Amino acid sequence: KMKFSSQCFLGLLASSMMMATGVVGQSCSATDPTCASTTPYEMDFVTPKLTLHGKVIESHKDAKDAVIMGCCVSDDAGLKPKEIGKIPQMNSELTMQVLENAKKAWKGGSGTWPQMSLKERIKAITNLLDELKTQREVIVRTLMWEIGKNRKDAESEFDRTLQFCNQLLETISKHPEYHGHWESVGSTQAFIKRAAIGIIMCLGPMNYPLNETYATLIPALLMGN
Repeated sequence: KMKFSSQCFLGLLASSMMMATGVVGQSCSATDPTCASTTPYEMDFVTPKLTLHGKVIESHKDAKDAVIMGCCVSDDAGLKPKEIGKIPQMNSELTMQVLENAKKAWKGGSGTWPQMSLKERIKAITNLLDELKTQREVIVRTLMWEIGKNRKDAESEFDRTLQFCNQLLETISKHPEYHGHWESVGSTQAFIKRAAIGIIMCLGPMNYPLNETYATLIPALLMGN
C-alpha cells in the first residue's frame, strides 16, 4: 500500500486537520445579508492529532495540549476570543523521532514512496485532493474562526489551492521533462530525469495556511520527497 512518511503526514495534518465548522463574528454581522445564513453558528471542537510510525499519537507526556483561540464572539460584554479546540504539542525528543522516521521512510532514496512511479504518486495525491474537496465547508469556516478571514476570502483560498494542485497534476502528468527523456550531446546520449531531494520541511504562514502549505507540500510529494 502507498504510505507517506511521518514528516509528510505532519505537513498534511498541520494544514488540513486543524479544521472545524464555525464562522467568525468579526467578519460577519447579523444585518449583513451575505452572512445571514451562517450567523450565528456554533463550531465543532478542533481536535487535530499527530502521527508517528504510521500511527496516530497524543501529545508527548511532558507536553500539554495548546488551546486554540478563535477570532471572537460577541456577547453583552462585547467581543472576546473563543476557545475552538486544542492541538497536541511536540518537544525536542518527539521532533527528533519524527525526523528519524522520515529518514527511514526516505531510506537514501530507496524507500517505498520515492521508488514509486510518478503515475502511482499522482494517483495517491489525486485521492488526497478528492478527500480534501469533501471538507470545503469545514475548512472555510475554520479559516474564518481561526484567523478572522471573511467567507469570500476563505473560500477563495480553498478554491485557489485546489486549482493550483489540479494544474500541477495536469502539467506533471503530460510534460516530458518529468517523465525522463533522452538528449544527445555530440556523440553522447544521456537519459535525463528529475529526482527527489529527500526530506522536506514545509511551512505555511498564518494568513494563508492552506494555500502556502499545499503549494510547497504537494509538489514535493509528487517528485518523491
